[in-house]
Amino acid sequence: MPVKDAISFLKDDHKKVKALLSKLESTTERGAKTRKKLLSEIETEVKLHTQIEEEVFYPAYHEAAKKKDDLKLFFEAVEEHHVVDLVLPEILDTDPASEEFGAKAKVLKELIEH
Repeated sequence: MPVKDAISFLKDDHKKVKALLSKLESTTERGAKTRKKLLSEIETEVKLHTQIEEEVFYPAYHEAAKKKDDLKLFFEAVEEHHVVDLVLPEILDTDPASEEFGAKAKVLKELIEH
């Protein structure tokens, strides 16, 4: 994927994922089917997004990083992806009709939006 296309995809995807996360956060225990559907869409989008960032942008950024602060940002971004990779399977295994699901969905939203 050319870099220009990747940038366009990521910008569009940021908007799409943010909207999906907001919808998910606004659901209640009574909307278990909706929660499950939204989470599935989020998972798909996050995986594609993460793959592009990790395969295209992060290596280029790491190579271009000259200052200590730049490297710090690189490693923070890598760790944020790692934490999302840990949280996403947990929420997928949580009953969408539970209050716990809502709490995990909120944390996932905060992680991804950061």
